[in-house]
Amino acid sequence: MSFLQTVINSGVNEETPRYLRNKIVLSNQISLFVAIVVAIPFFIISQLYFPPMVVIPIIGFVVAIVSILLNRAKLTLLARLMISVLPVYLGTFYGAGLNMVDEMPFAHTWMIMMSFSLIPVLVFDMREKAMVFIGAIINIIPFLFYQKISALYELEGIDNLMFREGPLVYMTIFSAYLVGYMGVSVLSSQISRLENETSNLLVDMDNKNKELIDSENVLKNKLSELELAKVEEDKRSWSTKGIAEFSNLLRSDVDFKTLCDKVISKLVQYVSGNQGGLYTIETEYDEKFISLQSSYAYGRKKYSEKRIEIGQGLLGQAYLEKSNLYLKEIPEGYITITSGLGDATPNYLLVAPMVINGQVEGIFELASFSEFEPHVISFVKELGEAMAGTLSSKKLSERTTNLLEETRQQTEEMRAQEEEMRQNMEELQATQEEMHRKEQEYVDRIQLLESKLGTQL
Repeated sequence: MSFLQTVINSGVNEETPRYLRNKIVLSNQISLFVAIVVAIPFFIISQLYFPPMVVIPIIGFVVAIVSILLNRAKLTLLARLMISVLPVYLGTFYGAGLNMVDEMPFAHTWMIMMSFSLIPVLVFDMREKAMVFIGAIINIIPFLFYQKISALYELEGIDNLMFREGPLVYMTIFSAYLVGYMGVSVLSSQISRLENETSNLLVDMDNKNKELIDSENVLKNKLSELELAKVEEDKRSWSTKGIAEFSNLLRSDVDFKTLCDKVISKLVQYVSGNQGGLYTIETEYDEKFISLQSSYAYGRKKYSEKRIEIGQGLLGQAYLEKSNLYLKEIPEGYITITSGLGDATPNYLLVAPMVINGQVEGIFELASFSEFEPHVISFVKELGEAMAGTLSSKKLSERTTNLLEETRQQTEEMRAQEEEMRQNMEELQATQEEMHRKEQEYVDRIQLLESKLGTQL
């Protein structure tokens, strides 16, 4: 960066707001303009034609340089206030020194003072209204007290004829126009820049709004996905919790009838149903049939007959197909729900066979006024598999118990028969011993008789 650019950017860094950065740079530019374009030429002119007034451009040069140094020292408000009033006061004192007492000021002097009076509007932002107002008030003072300043500041030996006529007049008028044009140009450029910035901001805002809308849509989609995931997780949690509770129930040490009552009662309540029945597959004389083991909230009329043949009705069909039957229109009169308001036909019926290893061990029948959701149907199917395992184990246990009982009875019968045979053998042995004794007696008698007969002969 060159020395001139360094001077112009005095007091500006990356942390400086954009609007303030432009104003500080502009104030440094005006200070350089006053120091180089105004103070130095008028110093030369004063040295040549108005020696008593040479001090005024020197003061202007010094104050302009001090303004730049104040900006560099971060005292930007004071620096900009100084440079906003310095040109007006330089013009006032220079013009007042050339004027005679009670003489009207030169028109071109007023022109350049009027041009310089615009500087506060240039170096302060509208967000700094107080400083704009202070600068404007300070710049009005020379206009109001010009004659008094001229009387106080009367210089002798000044020939102001060349300032009334000749090149200085035209140079001053040109300078006034130049300063005024530059001021208007700066204002126009600032307005244009602000419009461009506003336009860019609007475009950026539109882009940001679009990005926000896109982000909002993405967030909504993510939220929907999270909500769906939460719903699915709640369903999985509900199913997992239910399976765990029913598994504990199936492992409980209760008789089979009590177990069926607890399972169907809990199941109807867990799935928010209204009625339910639990059936098992029984065998009689090598023929299978479906038997109602337990029910919940069923009326007596529907289930006065607890035996259903294979292939009969919805239960028989579910047994043969080994798959769920889900009806959203229940046949009239098939089932009713009784309450204090009367009888009503439920809207939905789920018939779920309990299948394990391709074998149906039982059937769930659930009725409800509300629809069974897919995860509820899946849960009932999974529970049916667990219940089928329990039923299979119960049946195997019953068969084992029956076989053991039959074996025990047969063993007892065999023991009884053995005891009876032992007693018969003992009785037979006793009879044989008695017969042997009697036979011995008969032999002894015969021998005794033969001996007696031999003696007699």
